[in-house]
Amino acid sequence: MSSTRVGLAAGLCLALVTTAVSATPLSVQWSAPQTVSSQGANASRPSIALSADGSRLSAVWTQSSEVWGAASDDSGTSWSTPTRVSSSGTTADYPQMIASDDGLKANAIWYRFSPSEAVTTASSTDGGKTWGNRVTRVLGLAAGNPQIAGSADGTRVAAVWAYDNPAIRVVEVSWSSDAGVIWAAPEPISDITKNAADPQVAVSEDGSDMVVAYSEMDGTDERVRIRRSTDGGENWNPPEVLSGAGANAGSPQVAISADGARTYVLWTGTVGADRRVQITTQTGLGPWSSPINLSEAGQNASATDLSISADGQRATAVWQRFDGAHQRIQSSSSQDGGATWTRPDTHSGSGSTSDNPRVATSPEGDAVTLVWYRQDPGNNVIESVSSADAGQTWGPVTPLSDNAQPAQDPDLGSTLDGRDIVAAWDGSDGTDNRIWATTGILRTVPDAPTGTGATAGDAQVTASWTPPADDGGSPITGYTATALPGGQSCNTTATSCTITGLANGTPYTVTVAATNATGTGPASSASNVVTPSAPLTPPAPAPAPAPTPDPPSTKVKAKANDAKSKLKVTIKPDLGKKKQWEFVVKVKKKGDWKTIKTKKGKTKVYETEGSDHKLTIDLDEGKYKAKSKEARGYQADTSDVVKLKK
Repeated sequence: MSSTRVGLAAGLCLALVTTAVSATPLSVQWSAPQTVSSQGANASRPSIALSADGSRLSAVWTQSSEVWGAASDDSGTSWSTPTRVSSSGTTADYPQMIASDDGLKANAIWYRFSPSEAVTTASSTDGGKTWGNRVTRVLGLAAGNPQIAGSADGTRVAAVWAYDNPAIRVVEVSWSSDAGVIWAAPEPISDITKNAADPQVAVSEDGSDMVVAYSEMDGTDERVRIRRSTDGGENWNPPEVLSGAGANAGSPQVAISADGARTYVLWTGTVGADRRVQITTQTGLGPWSSPINLSEAGQNASATDLSISADGQRATAVWQRFDGAHQRIQSSSSQDGGATWTRPDTHSGSGSTSDNPRVATSPEGDAVTLVWYRQDPGNNVIESVSSADAGQTWGPVTPLSDNAQPAQDPDLGSTLDGRDIVAAWDGSDGTDNRIWATTGILRTVPDAPTGTGATAGDAQVTASWTPPADDGGSPITGYTATALPGGQSCNTTATSCTITGLANGTPYTVTVAATNATGTGPASSASNVVTPSAPLTPPAPAPAPAPTPDPPSTKVKAKANDAKSKLKVTIKPDLGKKKQWEFVVKVKKKGDWKTIKTKKGKTKVYETEGSDHKLTIDLDEGKYKAKSKEARGYQADTSDVVKLKK
């Protein structure tokens, strides 16, 4: 890792790329906003979390100088009665919360003003309906910016904050291995002789890898630093300096991949006369990349947020940038682990100021959603925009709040597939400032159909196909089969149709595209080549030979077993115990089906067991299908797609 940056301007020309892509059609259906907090008390600064499947939602917020919370177990259709999260008789603000993948284990952290200044945590085991296990770190001096992150199962949790000790501002970290019931003694993560601020924390899926990013004064210069623990917070590596000298870098954001192998740190720093958004990445424990400028020169940028895919290959950064008159919301995305980034996209309008952007990304990184608030003459309006292709193209900007009442402080979350989105904010109901929430469903066009085949007739071709694996989140309303050359077509809601008006003697192929409410998806691969022909006048018919039956096919069935965590494959017919069926397993990665291979790169061949010809395989979370191998006069067969969860 180098603490200096050399040739940054030249590197920027290589790192920021513009790719000619066509927009991926998408639509987001948002529900009518609901009030989450109670009437009669002013509420602000919501923090929201949700389960991986979107069924459980929980939120905390500040209300009358206390922290309150509520929960939903029906995907946001209704919310529980709000309950106080902080202790009675204390004053509190700046709450943050997280939840486990199942939504049941939740942890919150906030800053307590009185009776003495402190950082307090609380935990919930029922998805945020009730709270307990309050643990307070009494500081006695001004504190700020408490942050929290945790493992997927909610067991391993890390918290960071900054406080004055007494004349030096120090960043501290603490961790819990029992979902926030007992916390380790806080320890300083920054140099106790230098002022530090703006801590952020990220935790890997299993909780073993933890990273804390913060800014720290280095003489008269503020530098971004990072500390890492590879044992769940018990020990921390020495600090590494990420930002260059003289940039007065601060307000870092940090993200880590599910396996802890890739880390991103984003911040703002001075480059020339401007505050620029900069980012660096690390693979494993290797060197950090040279910082890249994401925002462009000419105006100051601030208020950053960052979200990455589970494997760390895709990332989206968002910020606000002054255009000379107003703050505008911008974003940039990477598809290659942070090596290159798109040139900034501007999302908010030019006639007013927008602020406080937030971003959420699906584990695969393809579904991305942003929210922010925009100053609409007299009021602030919550707005949102989404992408279905990892930030390469974006849909239209959608207002979420009622522009008749002011709104601000948005927060955002998305489900495992990124299609279900939850946004929360505080805004007036005409009398009180309330917490509002809305859910959205991101829909795209369907994937391409598969298995397209064609059969020739007299001046016509009959096409058949298999429906696409992904319908885009909306039911398929029809198919269009097109013959090439010529472009003649037929439309149907079934999985076959006949294209007429073709020229006999001309070879044709056929492609098929599916349509849903969002639009028409990509065409399938071309079918086999067929040539229409007129029927010949036959001589006197000879006795028809006995038909040769098609060879039989195996029947492959697959289902999720053991709480949907393992793949159970069954192949028929029964061959007895001495003979078994061989099969392969395919997994869907980044939209493509890949055959599972051995460590040496060869196709992994499985074999059924026993006379029932079944085999249960322990696989990672994802989408799978099994395909038998042709053998013993039987054709191959492929199972339906099975989704495994962990």
